[in-house]
Amino acid sequence: MPLRDLSAAEVRSKLNLAVKGLRSEGRARNLVVDDLDALADPRPIEASLASLWRCQRELGGHLVLSSDRPLPARLAQAVELDSAREVQMQPLDRLEIEGFLRQSGCPSERVTTWGEILELSTLGHPQLVNARIAALEKVGFIEARAEDLLGNTPDVDRIRFEARRLIAELPTGPRELLYRASLLSGRVTRQHLMSIARIADAVSEPGDAIDVIAGPWLEATEDEAFRVSPLARGAAEEARGLVWVKSMHGQVAWTYLLQRTLTPWDISAILMHCYISGSSAPLAHLMQSLLSANDEVWTAISEACGFYTSLGLRTEDVLPFERTHDLYIFRILQYRIASEKDPELAMRLASKVDEEFENAPDDRASHFFRFLFLSQFLALTKVHYSMPVVISRAEEFRRLAAEMEKEFPDKMAEAGGALEAEISRSGYAQLVGFRLIGDIRDVGDIQRLVQALEIIPQESAREMLESIGNPENIWPYLIEQTWLSEDNNTQTDWPGYCETLLHAFELSARCGAHSMACAIAPVLIRTINENLGDANKAIETSIDLAKIVGDEPIFQCALAKVTCDSGDFPTALAIWKDALPRWPNPSQDIGAVFSYRIAGISSAQNDSWSEAVDFLDVARDLVDKGDRPEFALGLSMDAAFCRFMSGDRPAAVTGFGEVVSSLRPMQSKLCTEPLLSLQRRIGGILTAISDRNRTDTELKKLAGICSNPDPFITDASISPPLDLLRINLIDIELDHGGSLRCSFREAPHLRSSPFTAFRSTSAGPLFRLAQRTRDFTKIVADGLRQLDALAMASEQLANGSHDVMDHYDGRYRLWPVGAEELLIGNIIVALFDLAAAGELDRLPLTCSPEKSAV
Repeated sequence: MPLRDLSAAEVRSKLNLAVKGLRSEGRARNLVVDDLDALADPRPIEASLASLWRCQRELGGHLVLSSDRPLPARLAQAVELDSAREVQMQPLDRLEIEGFLRQSGCPSERVTTWGEILELSTLGHPQLVNARIAALEKVGFIEARAEDLLGNTPDVDRIRFEARRLIAELPTGPRELLYRASLLSGRVTRQHLMSIARIADAVSEPGDAIDVIAGPWLEATEDEAFRVSPLARGAAEEARGLVWVKSMHGQVAWTYLLQRTLTPWDISAILMHCYISGSSAPLAHLMQSLLSANDEVWTAISEACGFYTSLGLRTEDVLPFERTHDLYIFRILQYRIASEKDPELAMRLASKVDEEFENAPDDRASHFFRFLFLSQFLALTKVHYSMPVVISRAEEFRRLAAEMEKEFPDKMAEAGGALEAEISRSGYAQLVGFRLIGDIRDVGDIQRLVQALEIIPQESAREMLESIGNPENIWPYLIEQTWLSEDNNTQTDWPGYCETLLHAFELSARCGAHSMACAIAPVLIRTINENLGDANKAIETSIDLAKIVGDEPIFQCALAKVTCDSGDFPTALAIWKDALPRWPNPSQDIGAVFSYRIAGISSAQNDSWSEAVDFLDVARDLVDKGDRPEFALGLSMDAAFCRFMSGDRPAAVTGFGEVVSSLRPMQSKLCTEPLLSLQRRIGGILTAISDRNRTDTELKKLAGICSNPDPFITDASISPPLDLLRINLIDIELDHGGSLRCSFREAPHLRSSPFTAFRSTSAGPLFRLAQRTRDFTKIVADGLRQLDALAMASEQLANGSHDVMDHYDGRYRLWPVGAEELLIGNIIVALFDLAAAGELDRLPLTCSPEKSAV
C-alpha cells in the first residue's frame, strides 16, 4: 500500500478500505504500508491505522510500516509499537554489499574490488547500491565496465530525479537548508547546521527546518550527528547552478570557524570548500594556529587531508584561485601536509611553488607569503634538500625578513598603531640555524655547507652560521658529531677530515662566525694530534688558529692536551689551570667534565698526583649524578685512586669505601653496560692495590680507567661480584686506612655472601679484622662457613664441575682432610693475642649456634 504524496484524507481512506477488504476476505495477509508521512499531523489517520493493526492482529497477519523517520508517539501507540520491533535502516556496509553482489551472480574474483568501489560511490545507500548492482546485472557482470560502476545509468538517474523532485516540493526553509547542507562531506552536527542556516539570507526557524529534513535527507549517525543522504548530493547544483554552489561553498567554509574545536576531518572539509569556492580566506584565519600545532596533530591532519597534496602539480593543472594570495595560502598548507605524509611529494610542491612565485607580482603581499612559505620550508626538517638549495632558500628568507623588518613599522603607522618594541632579527636567524642543525651530520655536510656559503654575501653567511651559535651554542656538538661520524666509518680519512675542518675554519674567520671557529679549532688540533699522531703539527696549526679564537678556554684546553702529548707537561698544566676555570657553563657541558678528566689523567701520568686529585674532584662534581650515575662513580674512584697514589691513603680508602657502598643498590643492572665495565675496572684497581707486590710504576697505569666511557672487554662474561671488592677493601683498609669504618660496614654483607668461592676465602680478611679489634666472637662462625664451602668446592673439583660463581647449597658434607686446622689455627692465634694483651677475659666461651656443627 504506497502512501507517497497522498493527503491525510486520502491516506485515511486507503487505510479504511484496506481494513474492509481484509475483513471481507477473512484470511491472514502480510501488508506493507509504504512511505507513511511521519512528519505530518498524526491525528487524522490515528484511528484508521489503529483499526488496521487490530484487524491484522485478529486475522493473524503481519503489518510492516515504512517511514522516513521514527513514528510519532500517537501512531506508535496506535500500532502498539515497541523498540524491539523498530528497525533503523543503516547504510549497507562493505560485507553487505559484497553479499549482495554474490547473491546477484557477480564473479567471486570481482566481489571485493567492486564492493569497495560501490561503497565509496554510493556511501552504502540501499537504493543506489541496488540500482548500481541492477545495472551490472543487466549488462552482465563479465562484460561490465568502469562506467557501469560509476557513470549514470537509467536506474540511478531515475532515483536521483525522484529525489530532486521531492526536495523541490519541500517548504522553502527546509529546502534552502538542505541545498546548503548537501555541499557538506562527512558528518555534521545539529549546531553546525544551525550555523549554516544563519548564513546570509538566513533560514527562518532553522531548528524546525532541520526536523523536516532529518530522516530522509539527513541520516542520523551513531554519535547523534547527521550525514547528508547520497540522494541529496548534486541537488543544489541542478537547482541553483554552479555560481550559487561556488559562492555557498565559500560561505560554508566560514561556519567551521564558529566551532570551539576542529577535528582533522573538519580541516579537510574547510580545504574542500575553499578549493571549490576559489577562496582561501577561511584558511588564512586558521593558518597561525595550524602552523604552530605539534607533530602529533599534523600526523592526524595529514591522514585526513592527504588527498589535497597532489592537486595542481602538473604543468597543465590550474588551481581554481583567481587571487594570488589565495593560491599561496592553499599551497603553504599543501606543503605542510605533504611534508608530514610524503616528503618526495613535498619537494615537487616546493618546485611548483617556486615557479608560481617567479610569475607572481612583485608586491608586499607576494613577499609576505613567500616569507611564510620559506619559514615552513626551513622549519620542516622531514623534507631533505641538498645543502645548496637550503642555503639559497635561507638567503632569500633572510633578505625577505630584512625587508619586512624595514616596512612593518610603516604599515603599523598606516593602520594607526605603533610597535611596542623593535623587531629582533634573531628569531628569523634562529629558524635558519634550526634548519642547518638538522642538515649537518658528518664532515661531508660541513664541506657542502662551506661550498654553498662561499657563493653568497659574507654578511649572510655570518648570520646563518652565528644563528647556530646563539643563544645556545650548538656548534661544538655539531663538530663533535662530525668527528664521531668519521670515527665510526669503516674507512676513515683523517687527512681529508682535517682539510675540510681547516677550510671551514677559514670561512668562519673570513665572515666573522666566531662561534663556529671556536668550535672547529679544538677538534681540529685534537684530530691532528690523536688521529694523525702528529702533536708537533697540531701545535704549529694552533698558532694560526689562536689568531682568531685567542684564549678561548675550550680551545686552550685542547691545546694543553696537545702540549702535554708533545712532552711539555709543565706548560700544559699552566694552560689547564688558567683555562678550565673559565670554561663557559661547565655544569651544563659534558665537554667540561671530560676536559677536567683529561687534565687529571695527564697530571697522574706525569706524577702530579695532587693536581690530578683536584681536577678529577671537579670533574666528578660537575656530573649530574641522576643522569650519569656510573660515570660519576667512575670519576669518584679515579679521584680516590689518585689520592692513594699522592700519599693521602686514609682519605683514599674512605673514597674506595664510598664507591663500593654506592655500588650495592645498583647490582640489579650488573649484567648491562655501563655498570658491567665499571665494576670490572673498580675490582681491578682494588685487587691491584691489595696486591703488596705491585709497584707504583705498575699502579700508575691504572689512573683514570674507571671513568673511561668505553666498554671494558675481557674474556669473562660477567663482572666480579661485589663480595670480591669487599674482601679487597677490607684488606686495603687494614693496611692503609685511618679507621675501620668501611670494614665494619661491609663485613656483614661479606658473611652473608651466597657464593661458595667467597665463603671459602673471606675468613682470612675477617680474621685480620678480628685481630685488629681483638673481637673474636665470630671467628668460629667464620671458620665453619669457610670449611663448609671448602667441602663443597672439593666435591665439585672431584666431579669436574667446579665454578667460582656457584652458590653454596647448604648440604651437609665431610670437610676435606686437615681443613679443620685452618679454624683451629685461628683459635690458637686468638688465644695468644688475647693473652699477650692481658685480655683473656674477652675470650668468647659462650655456647654458639655452631656448637652442633663442631
